[in-house]
Amino acid sequence: KQNFFKKVHRKDYNTLRRIIKLRNDIIHLHPIKDNTNTKYKDVYKRLIGFEFLDAILATRKYVNFYEPNLIEECPCGKEFFYEIHEIEKVDN
Repeated sequence: KQNFFKKVHRKDYNTLRRIIKLRNDIIHLHPIKDNTNTKYKDVYKRLIGFEFLDAILATRKYVNFYEPNLIEECPCGKEFFYEIHEIEKVDN
């Protein structure tokens, strides 16, 4: 049945594969050999450019594919979005 999700929802499946790879690259972080200001530039760029909302939606679709309605819509309308509060810098 796992291959069936891949056939039916190829784009979502590929998004899931990309987030799994990104997770693995973060957990098993290896520096690049180039002489640069950061040895982890590739991972940083991928983190900044990654479409996390697409990954959340693909994950929900994957889970609900195997267990229908396990993850439901939130009636509050704020399912994926949270207020961000800035912390003021205190000078010592």
